[in-house]
Amino acid sequence: MSRWTFPNHATRSVLLARCPRLVRLTLERHLPQPRLVDDTMQAIAALAPELAPAATAWATSWKAARTYVELPFRETTATLLSELGGFAATKDSPATAELGHLVRALSHLTEDQAAASKLAASAWSVLHTVESLALSLRCLEPDEAQVSISEAASPYAEIDVDFDLSGLALPADADAVRQAWWRDLSQAYDELRQDTRALAVGLSALAVGLVPHQHERELLASAALPLGRELLRPVARHATQVERAGGGRA
Repeated sequence: MSRWTFPNHATRSVLLARCPRLVRLTLERHLPQPRLVDDTMQAIAALAPELAPAATAWATSWKAARTYVELPFRETTATLLSELGGFAATKDSPATAELGHLVRALSHLTEDQAAASKLAASAWSVLHTVESLALSLRCLEPDEAQVSISEAASPYAEIDVDFDLSGLALPADADAVRQAWWRDLSQAYDELRQDTRALAVGLSALAVGLVPHQHERELLASAALPLGRELLRPVARHATQVERAGGGRA
């Protein structure tokens, strides 16, 4: 008899709703980039209405550009980043700085080492935030997850609606539900932590000019995670081999 499990996208959504925006942007890979641009624009306008014109100009030029190196797009990107930086410094607003990272990720190519370096520094800092999720999740019961997601500060609505406990045929045994919840949530947490580390590694590699052929002329938001996974794959294989060898000696 197979054991009952929560859908992977459901437990992952619970975690992503609690993550910084840079993680949500780069790890929710099923969302189309034009939607991410619109949502980022709206998040900027909601946080700082005076920056709405610059955010709108950036989003409009993003959609109109045939390539990401066209001068009008580069100019609107530079203007928005300058205004976001000034607002973040004047108002002491980390949230505004965080939105600036989203603009960089959605506007700069893998060859832009300066942009990759700024995003890499943020990603390594974010990793500590993701790792701290383990403590808060210990107190989260499955019937509380939907409420918690809807309260999360996420500019990407799809994350909020992916998880709907009422649509699942739960086992009658409440203990079985809780066991499945903690098992599946823990697995999703491990995967999310690995992906966040891969994101930081990928951005760090791009920051020093390591741009494999398959990721040339690609947006940082698209390339960083898969590149990080590729770079970490040999490390994971070696760790598995060492673990198996150690088990064999025992």
